[in-house]
Amino acid sequence: STTTTTTPTTTTTTSKNINSDKNSSRGSTNEKKKPHLLSVCLWSAASFRTRGKHDFKHSIDDTITRLREWIEFHLLVGVDHIYVYDNSGAFGNSTNSLRPVVNLFPSSQVTWIDWPMQVCNNNVPAHENIGERSSQYAAENSCRERYGPRTEWMASIDTDEYLVPQGSHTSLRTVLEQAT
Repeated sequence: STTTTTTPTTTTTTSKNINSDKNSSRGSTNEKKKPHLLSVCLWSAASFRTRGKHDFKHSIDDTITRLREWIEFHLLVGVDHIYVYDNSGAFGNSTNSLRPVVNLFPSSQVTWIDWPMQVCNNNVPAHENIGERSSQYAAENSCRERYGPRTEWMASIDTDEYLVPQGSHTSLRTVLEQAT
């Protein structure tokens, strides 16, 4: 099952990992419980430039400041583990890193992955920022492949997006437990 939430600039997909192996399905007598109910994949950089067709682009360099609050919030509302794919070194910005923020949290809850990738963009010359978004898609794919088998549910979101329990729910865990 898949839940998609659309914001003005992005689409976030949260999906349940479905495995055809009989022993991995929930409710099975031979069930092997996965370590996490909900994990989040994040692809981000310490600083970046906004994209788009407007005449001026903004440099955003407050990710390090915002990331701590973003991680704290998601851990408080029931996310079991966050995988931070740090793209800070992709465009020569190797002096800044998200690692110091990630290191403030236990490695059992937050994992830092160095991701200095510039992946090719097949839309050349249609886009001036070659490889900018394809690196994010590759990171999300890597996260799903590497860590998906360890979690029941996985979301790929950005630092300006928050998973917020709605209605009478105070935790994302209760939402997902009721959905399964």
